[in-house]
Amino acid sequence: MSEEIISTEVADNSPAPVSGADASPAPAPKVKKKKTWPPVIRKVFSEYKYCWYAALFSCAIMLFVYLAYKFFPIGTTTILRMDLYHQYGPLFTEFYERVFNGDSFLYSWTSGLGSDFLGNFYNYLSSPANIIMLLAGHTNMPEAIAVMVLLKNTFAAWTFTCFIQKKFNRSDISATGFGVLYAFCGWYMAYYWNIMWLDGYAVFPLVMLGLEYIIDGKKPYLYLFSLFFAMITSYYMAYMICIVSFIYFFIYYFSNYELGAVNADLSSIKLTRVQYSRLPIQEKLKLFYRNLLNSKLISRGCTFAAYSVLAFLLAAFSLIPVYFILKNSSATGGSFPTDYSSYFKFFDFIANHLAGAEPTIRSSGEDVLPNIYSGVLPLILCPLYLFSKKYAFREKVATIILFAVFFFSFNINYLNFIWHGFHFPNDLPYRFSFAYSFFLLYVAYKAFACLNEHSKRTITVVGIAVIAVAVLAQKVQSKNVDDTVVIESIVFAVMYVLVLIMLKTPKYAKTAITALLVCCICTEAIVVDTANFQMTQNKENYVATYDDLQSIKGKIQDLEGDNSFYRMEQADLLTRMDDCWFYYNGVSTFSSMAYETVSKLMKKLGMYGNDVNSYTYFPQTAVFNSMFSMKYVLDNKKLIDPDGNFFYRELGPEFTNKNYTGYRYNFCLPPAFTVDKSILKSWELLDTNPFRVQSQFFEAAAGKSDIFRSLVPKVQSLTNVNALSESELSSGNISFAKTTYNTFGSITLTVKPEISGNVYIYLQSSTIKNATYNKNGTGTGYEVETPYIYDAGHCDPGDILTIDIDLPDDDKGNKGKFTLYCVSMDENEFIEGYNTILTNGTMAVTYFDNGRNLRGYIDVADDDRLLYTSIPYDTGWTVTVDGKAVDKESYEKLGSALLAIPITAGHHEIEFSFTPNGYYAGLALTLISLVLLIVCFIMKKKKTGLFSEASERKIRCEDFVPSVLLYDMETAEGFDDITDSGEEKADDDGAEKDADASADDTIAGEIISSDSDNAESDS
Repeated sequence: MSEEIISTEVADNSPAPVSGADASPAPAPKVKKKKTWPPVIRKVFSEYKYCWYAALFSCAIMLFVYLAYKFFPIGTTTILRMDLYHQYGPLFTEFYERVFNGDSFLYSWTSGLGSDFLGNFYNYLSSPANIIMLLAGHTNMPEAIAVMVLLKNTFAAWTFTCFIQKKFNRSDISATGFGVLYAFCGWYMAYYWNIMWLDGYAVFPLVMLGLEYIIDGKKPYLYLFSLFFAMITSYYMAYMICIVSFIYFFIYYFSNYELGAVNADLSSIKLTRVQYSRLPIQEKLKLFYRNLLNSKLISRGCTFAAYSVLAFLLAAFSLIPVYFILKNSSATGGSFPTDYSSYFKFFDFIANHLAGAEPTIRSSGEDVLPNIYSGVLPLILCPLYLFSKKYAFREKVATIILFAVFFFSFNINYLNFIWHGFHFPNDLPYRFSFAYSFFLLYVAYKAFACLNEHSKRTITVVGIAVIAVAVLAQKVQSKNVDDTVVIESIVFAVMYVLVLIMLKTPKYAKTAITALLVCCICTEAIVVDTANFQMTQNKENYVATYDDLQSIKGKIQDLEGDNSFYRMEQADLLTRMDDCWFYYNGVSTFSSMAYETVSKLMKKLGMYGNDVNSYTYFPQTAVFNSMFSMKYVLDNKKLIDPDGNFFYRELGPEFTNKNYTGYRYNFCLPPAFTVDKSILKSWELLDTNPFRVQSQFFEAAAGKSDIFRSLVPKVQSLTNVNALSESELSSGNISFAKTTYNTFGSITLTVKPEISGNVYIYLQSSTIKNATYNKNGTGTGYEVETPYIYDAGHCDPGDILTIDIDLPDDDKGNKGKFTLYCVSMDENEFIEGYNTILTNGTMAVTYFDNGRNLRGYIDVADDDRLLYTSIPYDTGWTVTVDGKAVDKESYEKLGSALLAIPITAGHHEIEFSFTPNGYYAGLALTLISLVLLIVCFIMKKKKTGLFSEASERKIRCEDFVPSVLLYDMETAEGFDDITDSGEEKADDDGAEKDADASADDTIAGEIISSDSDNAESDS
């Protein structure tokens, strides 16, 4: 019958048959093959389709946010803000330029006088997603970062959904909603712009899933590779993930296993001490190893520890160099707190779970709370978990302990200090709160998975309790809670309660209601979270001057030629890392990996900076510019007065455009020159007067003292301020007090130079915020909170400088102090000193690769000199003089920050080469670990090696009974027969002798006789 049907189908689709001799067989019908995806891809997209849904929904929400803020392509707003604007963004463009220019990744001269670039790379730039930056191009950096933020957010949604799907063995859309909640948790809303942390938060669910696999006796590779990924993308996030993993190992173990749980049924072998003493050492170790592995806690703990160490070793190529870099930076600085303190009250902590709570960014203020918002739904579900009968009491206790650990870690200064790498962060507090949100959502899904246990009344009561907490938080004026927070929390609490009740109502299709639940979650993410993004920076402002500066920079490079060493800066910076954004070798920097000692030195020399990890160039003194090889300044704010300027020369019309005027500093010195050895003792950095600090250096280098002549300011007028002391005006440390408090006040001072020369001003105060400098009627604003030396330009006798100081009309402005130093430079003295430096010996650069190599020669006048360099001190430098390496023990740390070496009189060939500390050691550890991992994998595949089959089949007892007992039958202390199942069959005579033996002469040995799969069922 089937043949007839087939025949008929063919006939119907074929041409009419031809009769007679010309008849030929009908052509076979053409069957159009269906194109299909490869099986692996089909499996990935079918098995993990709800993970992809979560990623898709999160992507759509982020796109909505971008559109709401008029982001590209409908507007020019960028995602840049705070450190992303000033620091991370410029570093991404430096990364781009280094790749396409083929520049070194080991050392960078671009920012901060020079630094180990690996530190910045592994702290900010090592994510695989950064390939997008390479595809986007330099000026499209803001868009590239926005895409990376979006992709990492969607990856976080994918991984958490995957975690839920694997843990609960559920394949429905509910997991998708929880993935979206994790992707848009409070931590992400606060720190989405800290792009280098997003990889760690996104991969964290996989680390936890892999850790549970280890405890459950499954393969450890997911844990190994996800932790390795976290380590190479952000050591800082990996550090916190390791702490969480250590804590959660015990929490999960005791939630699911008894303390004395074993891996297998046991068969015992009794060995006398005589027998045990005869064993070779390898047999003793073999028995000890098997007995050790018998305990679940110990064996799984050893596996966890071993693979954690292996992940570290595989990532050693990045972690070892970073460790040495961190020793010189501020990122891990700080001493352990001596006094106990707490940060917030318990109710404020609870209230911060509510919808719309403003993210905490700053570490100061009255509302410094951890970013723990994870959606309103978990607030309803988590209480239900505690009343669920499905979960054991000990699991609930362990869960409560876990959340208690997080609460006390957030709230107690000792624990907070440890969590942040034994360091209190300047801002961006509670950086590990993403882990809290993860576990909160994990517990919430546990409750959701057994929702049928709870009545509609119970769900309603819990929802009412959540609403009551929101109302109460408003009544008691809890931190971060306003009307919007209360309204949003109530609306979504009601919405979720209704949906959960519908899920329990048989007449509604569960699939449809679950999809409705996911829609509610996405709606909450859009409504609540969109307002917490901040995107205000306009791309046009960010890139407006880029082409103009590149034009001048290119002409300067043509002017200088190859192998030329010099530094340049702008008079007024767009970001704190403009040297990275525009890719020139400058002085300014802002990086957690910056040398802290250099930051402190720059502050002492009168640079704008925070004394920790940031310093910014403004036109400085001639001494400073000569010290640090400053050769070109591009004036973009008309801060350099070209009229009569002794120190700067305008480069010409071809170096001028609508945004910049190029100036060459006339007294630039090379990166190395000689100074008197007395500088090691005479250079005092305790002085608060930056002009004296610079003068002391110039005296040691050039033999000229007091090139800065102090100018005493005179009072021109006072408004609502008592008279100022003349002696204090002379010393520079001035006190003030208002005549009427909490009203406006001002001080106007004048400075009149007695000789021609550049005038410099340094004003510092903790109470005054702003001041204005006027020179012959032209005013310039000045920030007092972060002081720096102000170059007032060339002044002749008769010129008048006016300093207007505004006193705030608050408590801080009623009375206080300020420091004011005004000096003029003796130009003749400076020229003589500069010529003396040239005579004593300066290095002529013959080779400079803009990377880790610098070569040149120097003619030193006498032996009593020290070779000073403007290179930040780092023992990664190898300095050779006339082909012989200088002993690093003889390196001097000049000013506690700069590299200097002893040198003798005569002609010398000098070479500087840089290799990061720990660079080769890290590579070696990684390669060795990788080789061992591959060898072990091959041996396991071939089922060779010690205990290689232990987890795959029942282990024969002969494999573990010491061989000396198998052939030593004459003593009758061996065994007559040993079965494949691992059970011992004792010889009768041997049994009698064993019975006569003293109990004190017996040692118990335990043998594993079943595989790990059986162990799991037994437990």
